[in-house]
Amino acid sequence: MPDVDPLTPHATTGGAVRSELRIGERIRATRTDQGLTLDETSRLSGVSKSALSKIENDRASPTFEVLERIAAGLGVTLVSLFSEQAAGHSGRLTSTPAGGGRRTEDHNYIHEFLCTGLKDRRMVPFVTTVKARSAHQFEKPASHKGEEFLYVLSGDVAFVSGSYDEIRLTAGDSLYFDSRLSHLCYTTGGADATLLWVWCETG
Repeated sequence: MPDVDPLTPHATTGGAVRSELRIGERIRATRTDQGLTLDETSRLSGVSKSALSKIENDRASPTFEVLERIAAGLGVTLVSLFSEQAAGHSGRLTSTPAGGGRRTEDHNYIHEFLCTGLKDRRMVPFVTTVKARSAHQFEKPASHKGEEFLYVLSGDVAFVSGSYDEIRLTAGDSLYFDSRLSHLCYTTGGADATLLWVWCETG
């Protein structure tokens, strides 16, 4: 799964503001619900107090690996940080209207996270717009626990992993891989590409 960065809200074609995924707020809420201080959470997760404070206030963009450490320190699943089930809600079904997902954006990707309304789940589905035109645009590829599936909805992309040859994909092509492999995607067709991407927490 690509790393997650904060997003400035974008207006839709109808003028409404698309809501953003605020992982920092979820981390802070989880920590305070457990009665933990920043110092205690830092000790449990191995993430510095200053870094945690910046993440909670959306002043720093955590890598996926850092999010894994924070979730482990808080004793919660990583998926729960991408979920927003309301207190007292016990349903086992959720949906997302077209264009209504929670969004994040960085220089390389725009992610729209889908069906975030269930906390106790194992999968994180999202639609990704690939903006990167080269692997060199990435500071480093992602690598973390879990398994992933991606399906190209439109455009052409290259999937790059340090362990395998570069794989070229076009609309209708799909890929399933172990998230521990270093990975990134960039578009090869001169225009943004769109992927359906699913990350599954394992173990």
